[in-house]
Amino acid sequence: MDQVSSLVSRRNILLGLAGGIAAGAANTPLFAKNLQAKAAALTPGGSKGTALGTATSDDWTAQVGSLFTAETGQVLQLTGVQLLAGKGTRPTYLRQQGFVTRFDVVSGGAMAEGTYRFRHKDGGTFDMHLAPAGSGQTLHMLAVFN
Repeated sequence: MDQVSSLVSRRNILLGLAGGIAAGAANTPLFAKNLQAKAAALTPGGSKGTALGTATSDDWTAQVGSLFTAETGQVLQLTGVQLLAGKGTRPTYLRQQGFVTRFDVVSGGAMAEGTYRFRHKDGGTFDMHLAPAGSGQTLHMLAVFN
């Protein structure tokens, strides 16, 4: 019986995927910069109305005390913003200063670590990755913005 040879193999698929990832990684800084520019163009300046998904630590600090509603139903209150120490210059597609935001879950129960979609009355809708700020059934969460 004749064997049919094929160009589709696990090795060829993996090589193609690796090439696609490498090509995508080369364009990531440009894509991120364009995405941030488009988001900024769609929202008015200042701490009110600024898209919080791409905002600075100053914009977030202006929102301390405000409420964020997760699409899973929990409501979180922003309790603080802390700058992260950094050395040297940062790539242009990143924020010029990284920071950590602290939240208290005020209704809806504890949340597991994960990425959630949030709504904010002034800051729009955006995804945010949260991690518990403590052990057990904590009602305190952290998010890092870099």
